[in-house]
Amino acid sequence: MSSKENPMASNDEVYVTLAFELPYPHQSVKKKFDSSNCKIPTIGPAGGPMKLEAGDYSYSGMHDSGPLPPVNEEGAYAQLIGCVEEAQRSSNEIMTDVIKNSAKSKKKQK
Repeated sequence: MSSKENPMASNDEVYVTLAFELPYPHQSVKKKFDSSNCKIPTIGPAGGPMKLEAGDYSYSGMHDSGPLPPVNEEGAYAQLIGCVEEAQRSSNEIMTDVIKNSAKSKKKQK
């Protein structure tokens, strides 16, 4: 498959940029997640296909009619998943700090 058919098949850098403009205290946060600070995650189940508990929607490697083909855990798409996961962790930390600081500031105002 050529890079024209699959844009992620090229050797372009894979990255995710996280940006926040926080009103109080005024703060601008911008972070870039790429291969230098993100690992390629394990996408499929470690022990091979498995049946999940009801309500668990993670990737199991199984379908109603049996096991699915193994997941390709290499390349640009896998790197993109790793970047997105790391950006989400960072976003959660930033927003948790914002919520905690907001709660502290409200207590001080009372």
